[in-house]
Amino acid sequence: MLRNLLTRLKIVLILIGIALLAFGIYNAVMAHKTPYNLNALGDKEIKPGMLVEGEIYANLGAYEESYSTNYGVKQKSTVLWYYIIPVGEESYMGIAVNANTMGAKYDRQTDQTYAYYFEESTNIPPETISVKGTISKMDKDDEQYYKTALKELGFTDSEILKYGLPYYISYGNYDHWLVMCLAGAGILALGVILIILTRNKR
Repeated sequence: MLRNLLTRLKIVLILIGIALLAFGIYNAVMAHKTPYNLNALGDKEIKPGMLVEGEIYANLGAYEESYSTNYGVKQKSTVLWYYIIPVGEESYMGIAVNANTMGAKYDRQTDQTYAYYFEESTNIPPETISVKGTISKMDKDDEQYYKTALKELGFTDSEILKYGLPYYISYGNYDHWLVMCLAGAGILALGVILIILTRNKR
């Protein structure tokens, strides 16, 4: 029984070590990568996989929320809100926002966007929000929520096809790559040491 436990422990340590090391290397690459200026990109230049940085100057509101789950059961707390933002010359896309840390700021910008651009009840433009993250392609369900929201906002099917880019930005913090790499290497080394020690005892 003890041997089985040791075997499982070695496997777990090696897998965790490899995962942390791989994630750390990925974050290191992203941290040293020069991001594209989101505000300078044209409609056709925006592609999945791009690291972008810029200012969000308006948003049309949230179109989807993501919940945390426990063994497949939806929890009450919302993890992410997805908002519609203008990009390029005349296109739109989504942005995933942490509901706890950034949700209130984006909700406030939504109100300011409608007050300034549509209701013209103020001459103060919306506050800008900084973003640095990676562009990803929406999956089928997310894209359906997104298109439904655009349609409810008054976009026609042809306008959605033309202006509604099926992408979203995920905020990224890649500054902890060194810690991840060191932790991954340390855990991986511990797993290897256990393998060597148990083999020598045989």
